[in-house]
Amino acid sequence: MNPMTIIIITYNRPEYTRQTLDSLTETSPPDTKYIIWDNNSDNLTKAMLSEWQQKNPSNIIFSKENIGWGKAINESLKLVNSEYVLLSNNDVVYKKGWYEECIRLYEKYPKIGILGVWKHVTHAIKQDLSDILIKDDMPGCGWFMKKSILDEVGHIAERGPCTTRGGNGEDTEYAMRIIAKGYWVCGPKDDLGTHLTGY
Repeated sequence: MNPMTIIIITYNRPEYTRQTLDSLTETSPPDTKYIIWDNNSDNLTKAMLSEWQQKNPSNIIFSKENIGWGKAINESLKLVNSEYVLLSNNDVVYKKGWYEECIRLYEKYPKIGILGVWKHVTHAIKQDLSDILIKDDMPGCGWFMKKSILDEVGHIAERGPCTTRGGNGEDTEYAMRIIAKGYWVCGPKDDLGTHLTGY
């Protein structure tokens, strides 16, 4: 079993997508599995993904329609056979050591349900544990999770494509379900990635 599967949902923005992919290939374990679901991007993005795939073994699904973030995640999860999963948007640059720190935190705090890769300042801190912040919510641009927890909590809501910034709230709803199961929704004390179009 590979240690980690990275699922990236793409929709246009090839300049950010390339930065995301390059940062992950530079900082992730060599046996990481990549699943990229493209939600019917423009031809420039599709060409960039095809070129990247030639050098980096990966499973790229080119959807003929934009099925939205939630459904794309759910469909991609059907292909996962690993202990850990990173669910990533295509506008996050990952820092050196991010994976190792995520593993360390999960081993230290078994109650983690969602570990975001950046602390995200707009949501409330419920508890500060010095190296991790337990939050009341964590946007789904970069979630590091155990596959077993994803299986336990079940499918992410499928609300179709979103044409405005911020999505359709599928990530917030899922975070609330994680909390209801007794797990923590967290962010690191020190950012492990940079959300290029985030706040």
